[in-house]
Amino acid sequence: MSRSNHRPLFIARGLLALAAAVGLAAGAGIVPASAAPPGDQDTGVARAVQSAAKPGGGKPAPSTTVAYVALGDSYTAGQGAGPYLDTTCYRSTTSSYPIFADTLNSRVDLKTNQACSGASTSDIPAQLSALPTTVDPSTVGLVTLTVGGIDAGSNQVATACPNGTVTQACIDLLTLTTAEQADLTTKLTTAYKTVKAKFPKAKVAAAGYPHFFTGIYLFSDFPRRLNASIDTLDSVIKSAAAANGVTFVDVRDEFNGHEIGSFSGQWINYGSTDPNEDFHPNASGYRYGYYQALVNDRVLP
Repeated sequence: MSRSNHRPLFIARGLLALAAAVGLAAGAGIVPASAAPPGDQDTGVARAVQSAAKPGGGKPAPSTTVAYVALGDSYTAGQGAGPYLDTTCYRSTTSSYPIFADTLNSRVDLKTNQACSGASTSDIPAQLSALPTTVDPSTVGLVTLTVGGIDAGSNQVATACPNGTVTQACIDLLTLTTAEQADLTTKLTTAYKTVKAKFPKAKVAAAGYPHFFTGIYLFSDFPRRLNASIDTLDSVIKSAAAANGVTFVDVRDEFNGHEIGSFSGQWINYGSTDPNEDFHPNASGYRYGYYQALVNDRVLP
C-alpha cells in the first residue's frame, strides 16, 4: 500500500462526514461540541493559565530555567485549541502543550514552537533550519515533538474509509504491515537522530497520539479499527524512541475516558466551527492530556 506524500492537516480534513456516519452505525447521533458535558469546550483553561503563570510577571533567573524547543505536527502546534498565529501551521498562541509547559512550569522557558499542521518526519530538518537566530542549540535542554501520524497515512483515512465505511482499502490503510512499520521506524530514527544532533545537550521526548473514540462508538467497526491503528502507531513510535535514546510519552492514559463520546469531559474536538479543529485536542486535552503526560512521565524538570 502506498502512502501519500502530500501534506494535508492531520486527519481532520475530510473526516467530518466520517464521524457522522460512525454515529449512525453505532445507533446514536454524534454529540456536537455545543451539547457536550461541561468540560468539553474548556474555554477557561487558557485564561486560568494566564492567572497561574509564573509569579512576578516573568521567569526565574536564566540559570534556573531549561531552554525548550517544540517540533512536529499539529498535535504539538496546538491545532484544535486556537487562537492561531495563522491557519497554515495552526500554532495556538495560548493553549498548545508547549505553551502550557512554558506558563505552568517555572523552570521551563519555551524558546520556539516550530511545529506545523500536516508535518511528517521529512519536515523535521526544515523546522530545525527555521529556528530563530536567538536560539542557541547548544544551550537547549529540552525538545519535544509529535510526528509519525502523517507518515503512517492518517491523511488518507477519509478517502480510504468514506463515511466510516470499512472497505478493504480502509482495512489496508488502518493496518500497518510489518514492512510499513519497519519503514516508519527508519523514518522516525532519522528524525530523532537529526534532532539529537542539532541539540546535543537536550533531553528529547516524543509524544504519541490519543485514542479518538470511547463509549457507544466502540460498538462500531470503524472506531475500533481506528483506535487499534493508533495503538500500533504509538507502539512503533515507542520502540523507535527507545532505540534512539528518546523518551516516549504515552498520552492514552491521560485521555482515557475523555475521547469523542465521553460524558465525563470530552478533550477531543468534534462539531467545531472550523472543521479543521475536529479530531484534535481542545485546550483541556492539551492541558490535562499532553501537558499532564509530560509531568507524569517526568519529562519536565
